[in-house]
Amino acid sequence: MCGDIDVPYPFGLDEPRCAINAGFQLNCTTTTTAGGGTTPTLLYKNAEVTNISVPDGKLWLKTIISRQCYNHTTNQTISDNAWINLAGSPYVLSADDNKVIVLGCRSMAYMLSDSYILGCLSTCDNEAPMNGSCSGAGCCQVDLPRGVRYYQGFFNELYNTTEIWRTYPCNYVTVMETAAFSFSTTYVTSTAFYDADDSRNPVVMEWGITQQTCEQAKTNKTTPYACLSNHSDCVDGDAGYRCRCSSGFEGNPYNIDGCTDINECLDKVTYPCAGICENTLGSFTCSCPRGRSMINGVCVKNQKSSSMLPIVGASVGLVALVISITCAYLIRERRKLHNIKQRYFRQHGGLLLFEEMKSQQGVAFKIFSEEELQQATNKFDEHQVLGHGGHGTVYKGLLKGDIEIAVKRCMTIDEQHKKEFGKEMLILSQINHKNIVKLLGCCLEVEVPMLVYEFIPNGTLFDLIHQNHTRHISLGTRLRIAYESAEALSYLHSCASPPILHGDVKSTNILLDGDYTAKVSDFGASILAPNDKSQFVTVVQGT
Repeated sequence: MCGDIDVPYPFGLDEPRCAINAGFQLNCTTTTTAGGGTTPTLLYKNAEVTNISVPDGKLWLKTIISRQCYNHTTNQTISDNAWINLAGSPYVLSADDNKVIVLGCRSMAYMLSDSYILGCLSTCDNEAPMNGSCSGAGCCQVDLPRGVRYYQGFFNELYNTTEIWRTYPCNYVTVMETAAFSFSTTYVTSTAFYDADDSRNPVVMEWGITQQTCEQAKTNKTTPYACLSNHSDCVDGDAGYRCRCSSGFEGNPYNIDGCTDINECLDKVTYPCAGICENTLGSFTCSCPRGRSMINGVCVKNQKSSSMLPIVGASVGLVALVISITCAYLIRERRKLHNIKQRYFRQHGGLLLFEEMKSQQGVAFKIFSEEELQQATNKFDEHQVLGHGGHGTVYKGLLKGDIEIAVKRCMTIDEQHKKEFGKEMLILSQINHKNIVKLLGCCLEVEVPMLVYEFIPNGTLFDLIHQNHTRHISLGTRLRIAYESAEALSYLHSCASPPILHGDVKSTNILLDGDYTAKVSDFGASILAPNDKSQFVTVVQGT
């Protein structure tokens, strides 16, 4: 214990040998309170720890708030850009429990991490701030990405606050626990937010024993596996792997025999049972005395009546008949759908594609089922649409393992290309260039085949040119985009085997990733459109 805070293993106090490794070593320091007394304070690298949860794998810290205030005496804006660096530690900022929060009027602020720049604009010009609302008027917030170990707060100096400093003296930006924040208008009309807890706010960290997956940790011979208790499970997280007690058990999974059985019968609120409760290892049973049955969670006396038996028998027979007819119909429809899918698969060259894939060892091209792509795109929900083209629609999808993809669902296909479709897609998938969008696979069991590409998150060159952006794009970046686009086209036209001619080079077909790296797209779908309407590339074989 440190004060009133429990410090469970794998954490340890003061002595390095008390913690599972150096990243879990905490210090218990006596600090002076405002009233002149002293209190034990738990610290991690001079940051105050307020809570630790072993079951959730989380730790609560107090971190400094970044602020920007106008000094009317010196006519200068003073900025304190707070930062936190968890590199090399077992911790990451919890993306589920924290948000980037910006407070102030005429305040554009950012949180800069090792891989992201996050921020938003908070103003009071068009709408007055309201208590409890954080949607742009005096307060705005942004979700935090996963795996962030470093951040620093910054303010955009372009916004002039000299006219409003008497009413809105300061701007703030911080990463903060979402559940601990509720906006108050006093946060922008005074320094109450900054002064509330000695210019600090709570933030939630997730920990991992090591930066390994569970599978890696179990097979690693150099680092001991941390989940020592029976009835414990390993959990993969953003910071690495951690341990928890299995369902029906509680305690500390990092200690031998640390997970003990929960007696559910003693907690009728969490585990309600209106009958006879019997605890079992990791679970419990709830039954009624003889002569009673459980109905809607209540033990009710059985009603025995021989006159009801014929009615019950007839009802059971009718239900069985309906179920049999329904099952027969569903089986018939399923077979019919399976035959249709197989016909489409053969029409689009699926068998030929299989033969080609067998002959090419190590090919990464995948044939997706319609069910996989429906699940990935939430049944091609309109909210997943990334864009529309002359020959189809592109949807954003998420495969198992949180792999983001783009699914092109075209409207028609050139009949002359049907049999060669799969083979040509395999050729296109082997194009491996950093400035060309990677073709991952296709789906052939539908009337018009679908293409699956890697997902590029930063929109198109068209968007960059024609839409307003808060961030200035330098001339060097623009020239690099042009150069990378030319490199990609040169590769397609001259280096690919067979050569590929891009028939529709335009700004909407040049995508940009998070670093504004150019990615040429729409080079592999011309076979999905009639020859006289093709706006995509053409696979030119034999040249």
